[in-house]
Parts: sequence; structure tokens; C-alpha cells
Amino acid sequence: MLTAQFHAPCAVCGVSSSDGLFPPASVESEAYRPVASRVPLCTEHKVQFLRGDLAFPRWCHACDAYRADGHAHPPSRPRRTPA
Repeated sequence: MLTAQFHAPCAVCGVSSSDGLFPPASVESEAYRPVASRVPLCTEHKVQFLRGDLAFPRWCHACDAYRADGHAHPPSRPRRTPA
């Protein structure tokens, strides 16, 4: 099976896509991210990025995947201790 045949959810919208782009050169703020993996992007979001209308997805440590720039998780609630 060719790697182009694998489908993965778009990092921005979650639509299944076999398309994607390699991430730009790493920056110091990203401590870890897969080096040689393609970031899955649907055709629409790939075109938006190439036109300069969309920021490139960033690696999310909590999700262990690329997500849309600005992706955030709600703050975790502290566990309650039984009284």
C-alpha cells in the first residue's frame, strides 16, 4: 500500500484526507514533534495555507497530534477529595 493511500483526519477540521504538507522547519518553542511526518490537511485547508490565509497547524502535546493554530484544551478541574 502506498503512503498516499492512507487517510488521516485533517489537522484543522477533522475531515478524512490523504493529502497533507510537511511542517516548516522547527522552532525552539516546539520541544517535540515528529520530524518526517506529513501533517494531514484536507484540500480546502491546504489551499488556504498555501495562499497565506491559514496559519500552519501546531503540534499539540496533549492530543499527540497536529491541531489548528490556536487549538486549546479547557483547563483541567482539580480533583475533589472526599470530605
